[in-house]
Amino acid sequence: MLPQLGGWTPSPGSSAAKTYGSVPGLRTSADALTSAPSSQKHISLESTEAEDAKQRARPSWKDLPALLIPWLMYCMVMLPAALMQNGVLSVIAVATGLLMAGGFVLLSRGLPWRVVAVSCLMLTGIGYFMGRYDQAKYLYPYSVYQRSPSFLDVLPSSAPGAYQDAGYVAFSKGSRVDTTRSIGFVSGSTYCVAPIVSSVQVRDAGFWAVGVDCCGREGRFRCGDALNRTVRSGIVVNDASPILASELPQYMNAAKMAAQTYGINMPLNPMFIRWNTSVEDNAAWYWDGAVSFALIASLSFLLVAPMVLGVMRAAGVSLFGEKAGAHWHPEKLELMAFGFDLVPRVYPKYLQPDLLYPRSFWTGEIIQDYVFHIANKHVFLSCIFCHPVHPYYKWERVAVAVSISTAVLFTTTALTAWLPEEAALRTAFVIGAVTVLRNCMQLLLVNWVIEESAKELEECYVVGGKNVRQVTAREGGIVAAYLVAAAVVALGCIPVIQAHWSSSLTSALSANLDTIGFIFILDVLLDLTTPYIGHDIFEGDWTLGFFGRWQRERDDFEAAKKELEDRIGNRLWSSVGAELLGLGAGALKAEVPRAKQMKTFQDERGQRGQTAKVGDRFLAPQGRFTPTTEKAPLFSQFAVPAGFLGTDPSQPFQAEAQQTWYTGII
Repeated sequence: MLPQLGGWTPSPGSSAAKTYGSVPGLRTSADALTSAPSSQKHISLESTEAEDAKQRARPSWKDLPALLIPWLMYCMVMLPAALMQNGVLSVIAVATGLLMAGGFVLLSRGLPWRVVAVSCLMLTGIGYFMGRYDQAKYLYPYSVYQRSPSFLDVLPSSAPGAYQDAGYVAFSKGSRVDTTRSIGFVSGSTYCVAPIVSSVQVRDAGFWAVGVDCCGREGRFRCGDALNRTVRSGIVVNDASPILASELPQYMNAAKMAAQTYGINMPLNPMFIRWNTSVEDNAAWYWDGAVSFALIASLSFLLVAPMVLGVMRAAGVSLFGEKAGAHWHPEKLELMAFGFDLVPRVYPKYLQPDLLYPRSFWTGEIIQDYVFHIANKHVFLSCIFCHPVHPYYKWERVAVAVSISTAVLFTTTALTAWLPEEAALRTAFVIGAVTVLRNCMQLLLVNWVIEESAKELEECYVVGGKNVRQVTAREGGIVAAYLVAAAVVALGCIPVIQAHWSSSLTSALSANLDTIGFIFILDVLLDLTTPYIGHDIFEGDWTLGFFGRWQRERDDFEAAKKELEDRIGNRLWSSVGAELLGLGAGALKAEVPRAKQMKTFQDERGQRGQTAKVGDRFLAPQGRFTPTTEKAPLFSQFAVPAGFLGTDPSQPFQAEAQQTWYTGII
């Protein structure tokens, strides 16, 4: 639904009525300019904006993108800390999260948005500590066992001190668990132990099979398939996790009880073995625990969004319920579509260059503008959430994302297999590869091909519907070349990986999946820190990252808008005005108009209005506007005829009589 404009209704049979149907509050006929009485021409916009603000304040799907950004930042920080053994990635994630949250806190304006900004900062910190907890509980012991040596053909009679760093022990042939001399020590659970002996029963036992709740008070030991005489190995129990409650003291008490009960000689530091547990099963247990914790923690914190919304509702505030003002421009919300339009829509043609260059400042609230920006910019997120009429198509984004991911993953895996001890070199390579590929592949496709192709819609008033950019042969060739190049790189890396990696290709790639995390997080960080040279009227202006661009556009937009409002008052500025709804009859059609086509505007009473050439000027609520630049800058800039800014606004507007133009912003 398009936003309402006070006092306008579509003329019956007009192009607006045919295109949009009956939109409350919209009138596109020329009597708004020439034939309506003064009382109708200069309606009060304050009451209409109050009604629109009340409508925007109601909870709806539009609240989700902004409310989900704290959760996204939480996951961005928590998941690397929890599941990635590369500490550099976790540091980069925390730095990126703090930079984002700091910008939100400093630049947010409305109280509800400041609440969201503080939530972003809090969840960034919480995400880091939750990730560290998960890592200490599961991932750290997982990595300890992965690095610990395995010992084979160990005699049960040997001293366990010789194998204190073992992670896995396989005993000599004939070794078994003596289930007849087991003991269960009850401390909440029953901690079971039984000596591991050779074929000949002895009185010394330095190795003990253990388990929990798998035996009786004395005897009946059935832990880990102990009755199977063909099993002779297991995982060493240690205190690898600083979080998991240690079982070693309980097993030690049980072993002492067994030694006293059965007269067994036991060394001071015996070794406890989880019988019949393989290295793979043990690793899977810890890894599954780490992943399960991370998923539960991620899904649980999804509740933050409805909680914040509930708190704001209880306090009588909302994200979008503020009335339009000097620092809040809600008319841009209608242009902020994410992903797909469930109902076909058209948009003003200037939106495409705004998305392509890209424009950073939209509504005046940094969080909402950033969410829209990252949805159209991020190498992964934009594959799904970019604007429906963005000239950089989703399938092209998917191809670029797949190409970058494949190239970085396979080359990094090959480097790791070739130089396994060079962790610093690996990290530097990943950062460099992501930076170069991300910038070069996207810039080449966008600046060299898509920007030129998008010019075919310059004669259109609207984009979307039938007005879509056609993919050129050169554009398709570049995308295909990206995919072929990535495949060639992958095929070239496979022999290197197989020659230097001890296990399968799949395990090698799995061990280097942190590169995908690097791509995701570095894309955000680079967007926040890369120097940017402006386009159009900002050409030559240097700014630092998204926040710098946003502030530069904000200052220019709001200063120009204030200057214009000081001249003519607020009555011209109602919702999207000339941007979308203030178009002459016929201009709203979702088709390319002919340059020489003429249109005659008529009101619903059949009175003859003005004649204008389609493509020259736009019809706005109280005046006629024309673009001041050929490209349409990052924000939409229009010129207002000076004659209309006179003291007697009730006089009919004569476009041809005006020569002086003032620059204004909508």
